[in-house]
This record gives sequence, C-alpha cells and structure tokens, in this order.
Amino acid sequence: RKISKLQRVAQEWVEAAWTEILVLLLVLLDLSLTIYELVADLDEYADYEAYKNPMNVVTGSILFVFAFEAGVRLYGFRIMLFYRVLDVIDLMVVIASILVFLLVITEVSKNSITSVVTAARVMRFLRLVKIIKQIRKMVKANRNRYQRHGFNLDLCFVTPQCIAMSVPAAGVEATYRNPIEEVQRFFQTLHPDRYRIFNLCPERQ
Repeated sequence: RKISKLQRVAQEWVEAAWTEILVLLLVLLDLSLTIYELVADLDEYADYEAYKNPMNVVTGSILFVFAFEAGVRLYGFRIMLFYRVLDVIDLMVVIASILVFLLVITEVSKNSITSVVTAARVMRFLRLVKIIKQIRKMVKANRNRYQRHGFNLDLCFVTPQCIAMSVPAAGVEATYRNPIEEVQRFFQTLHPDRYRIFNLCPERQ
C-alpha cells in the first residue's frame, strides 16, 4: 500500500538515530526517578499538590515526549505497527502509564493512591522493553539494513531479483537476528507467492 509523503516523514523521524537516543535517555531518566522514589525520603514533597509536585512535573514531561513519539510512530506506520510486537507492547505501556499518571495527578481516589503509584512504577519499569529495542537497533546500525515499508531487517538487494539476508530466527535469538515472522511478512507483502528461499548456511540446515 502506498503511503503519503507525511507518513514517510513520520517513519523517518521515529526511526532516526537522534530520536531513538533521546527516547533511550528519557527511559533511563524515568527509571532513575523510579529508583529515587523507592530509596529516598520524599516527605519534603508531601505538602505539594499533586500537579505541583516536582517529581510529577518531571514524570509528566517525560510521558509527554513518550506520547508524542508513540503518536508519530502510530501515524507513520498505522496498521503495520500492529505487526511489530515490541512496538505494540511499547504503545500499550505508554497509554497505560499516561492513564495511571492522570489518576495520580487528579487524585481520583486518595485511599488507593499508594497502589496507583506502585502501578505507575511498574509501568515505567516496563519501558525497559523500549531500551532493549533501541540497543538492538544501535548494535545493528553498521549493517546494511532494509528500513522501508515498516520493515527493519538485516537484508540487502544484490540484484532486483536476488536478496541476501542472515538466517531468520525465532525466540530469544530473534532479538539480534531477523525474526522469522517478519521475514515471512516481508516476502508475503512485497513479493506474494513469487519468491524462493535458499539456505546457504551449512551449520543451520
């Protein structure tokens, strides 16, 4: 399916190295705040209203950037985003984190505010999924990769009819190799019923 110029710009923005580094740094900052909340004495902030609490202000600013990045990614990839498991998990974490943060700010239920804050910490901890994804991309940054049409695969076109790629993998190995589901989707999307794959790796027969 042909995508608009604006969608392509959105895809390039969220996949750009500086965007990924910014998100990665914010995730690390967010996790640092979580650790600080767990080990530090926060009685000095007890008299602040929720929306004026410095910790909440910083957290809210971070979540705003996360929400913006997730929104641009969703606009750029649209339905293709839901074929990428890590991006789906990341989107769910962002949405859930924002909802929990809004509950904390509005103090909807003062009796359950402790459990809500705990839930928020768990949500922020789940952002580690994003870190793993960014590290994986950075490790592979020096390779020839196909990064078009919503794919990010370690492959290259030798000729218009010949593609070279690493061996597809499943499970844990798929975190640093081409996931076999993504390889299948690539060929079914761009070359439906018009491809043949040869395994030239003798140790992976």
